[in-house]
Amino acid sequence: NKSDLEVIRSMVALAALPQEVSGKVVAEAWSAEVTPVFEHIVPNSEGIHARGAVTSILCHMAAQPVVGDCFTSLCSYSSGSDLYIANLPYRLRNKSFGEVCRAFKHAICIGVACANGEVTIAPPANRILNAQEHLVMIGPEEHGLHTREAG
Repeated sequence: NKSDLEVIRSMVALAALPQEVSGKVVAEAWSAEVTPVFEHIVPNSEGIHARGAVTSILCHMAAQPVVGDCFTSLCSYSSGSDLYIANLPYRLRNKSFGEVCRAFKHAICIGVACANGEVTIAPPANRILNAQEHLVMIGPEEHGLHTREAG
């Protein structure tokens, strides 16, 4: 595919730079067979086969419409919601994950990100959260993730 050749040319250009590229390079490929080539050209890169992801979402929409709609919403940003890692509000420290989930008005708490980088999706409702942890949230925009009023 012509677009895959263009991406490979770009990856070769990045590899030819005098300095090594810092950070991760993510490139989209039309053909799934091309994505492993990216990692061989630029070591800190990852190839994404977008067509496979779209096919998977379409299958979910047919088999499990609610799940498919959720994926479509997150991938397209059509609903205005996005996935965020947010600071744990001070008043919710030392509360259970279940209590924390119920504290947000316009967002859904789906997991916890620990200080060591480990992320747990759907931890037990009785798990107590500490000040070093962050919340994995789905919400309208990061500054819109306000908690319900205490009381």
